[in-house]
Amino acid sequence: YPLGTLPNQRTAGRYMDEILKSNIDLLAEKIVDDLQFFGIICSSTYEVRTGKSTFAQQIGEYYTDALNKKHNLNLTFDMKNLVFSMSDLFTRAFEVPKYSCIVVDEDEAVDEHYFSELSKQLRLFFRKSGQLNLFIILISPNFFQLKSGLAVSRSNFLIDVKFGGDFKRGHFGFYGYQKRKNYIF
Repeated sequence: YPLGTLPNQRTAGRYMDEILKSNIDLLAEKIVDDLQFFGIICSSTYEVRTGKSTFAQQIGEYYTDALNKKHNLNLTFDMKNLVFSMSDLFTRAFEVPKYSCIVVDEDEAVDEHYFSELSKQLRLFFRKSGQLNLFIILISPNFFQLKSGLAVSRSNFLIDVKFGGDFKRGHFGFYGYQKRKNYIF
């Protein structure tokens, strides 16, 4: 955000990688075409403290800003867009406006057994929730602990947030459908 864009703004805003920005811009442009997007953010270097939550919130904030500008909307991205369990997602998805971004931050129950009640509810939710036209980001410590139906078949992208040299945060890899196959195999 250029300096002066937001009230009380003290800096020019956040830098965003140009490729990531163009991918988020595309989601913001196309979601109004009766679409729903689902992305996963995880880490391949350790599982904690790599910056996944901060990264996801920055994506949600940028997506909301881009969506508002492209479609003359007035959506917000704040605490109502963050949930910490899948059961909260099931409720919150019906409370936020159409086209909103919801970040599900590290619900450990998401990797439950395929036949568990939560797994059944999750599959049903994603089959039925398309008309809500949401952009959902799931933060998971480990991509490989997720069920393949969710991680591979249902998601549109994977972002691997990782440490750089000397444990510097902010490094990531973006994997669309084709590149995600390479990440997995």
